[in-house]
Amino acid sequence: MRLHRLARLVAAAAAAIATVSTAGCGDDLSRPGPRGTGARTSAVVGQAGGIVRLGGAAIQFPPGALPADTTITITSTLERPPGSFARWYSPVYRFEPEGLTFAKPVSVALRLDSPGPSPALYWSQAGGGPGFDNLGGIVSPDSIVSPDSIVSPDSLVASITHFSRGFVAASDGQAGDGGVADGGLGDGGALVDAGQPDALGPCINTVAILSTAARAETQVATTPPVETGGTLPTAHFELLQVQIFTGPSGPSGPTGNMLLEGLDVTMLSPTQATFEFAGQFNGGPVVRSNFLATINGASFTMTPTCLGPPPRMGSFTNASLLTIQEPGPAGMAIQYSYNLQ
Repeated sequence: MRLHRLARLVAAAAAAIATVSTAGCGDDLSRPGPRGTGARTSAVVGQAGGIVRLGGAAIQFPPGALPADTTITITSTLERPPGSFARWYSPVYRFEPEGLTFAKPVSVALRLDSPGPSPALYWSQAGGGPGFDNLGGIVSPDSIVSPDSIVSPDSLVASITHFSRGFVAASDGQAGDGGVADGGLGDGGALVDAGQPDALGPCINTVAILSTAARAETQVATTPPVETGGTLPTAHFELLQVQIFTGPSGPSGPTGNMLLEGLDVTMLSPTQATFEFAGQFNGGPVVRSNFLATINGASFTMTPTCLGPPPRMGSFTNASLLTIQEPGPAGMAIQYSYNLQ
């Protein structure tokens, strides 16, 4: 859905990532920041998915993320982040089994025990790498918190594809040398930043594009239909058509643009979901974008949780097809239709 608009915004579709070294060591006890309690909790999660919580940390597995029953453990550690972080906003949490990977992206929420500017989720690298990746994230406002949501006020929500350690810190707050105190993460490692102050991290998801037939973008000279809302499932969708409603006296016919797109919807609560997209615009490279969506009746607001697209507002209908409609240029409306897979 976001594909052709995102392609026009970020062209090549890949965010450049700068690597910052944290060589060196030293536990600077003067660095302020939240520390964990050492508390631990475990729960078994299976193919049907589920939620595991510990204090200010929560993780939600969508159906199909795990192939079988797995014991998931969260620990609020006594560690500090690497010494290159002058500011951090949450304890360092350990998620186990170490190295576990997921068939679908998993949502993690960490409460900002010491809120501050430019928060981002830093997550230990896949494959046992020595550093942390900046995965960005979005801080959830109080208005979208509900009893069955994984988030609480002042929580940062992001998507992950593997376990183990993570914490929230200022994305522009790195200074000094490296090392992680008291936690056994060792000296240094690479820290990945988005390359600009206050930026979110790169878009990472595992959304598949199942269709091989690109869909033509078409202009329709009429007013757009009124979206009526409905109940959204946690599911995978494939793009079926894209229509630009240009108004009764507007142009009609194909624009010449061709799109392929897959969409994964993960419901976090009746009024909150993650929308994750992957697709191709005119045969170009695969573009990925992730959003946290707040749903109010038939309307939604989508806030990006990674670099690329700006926040979007629109409406939807989930009947025989999922249709998502957004404002287009010059008063037009763009409607994307998806098949449930």
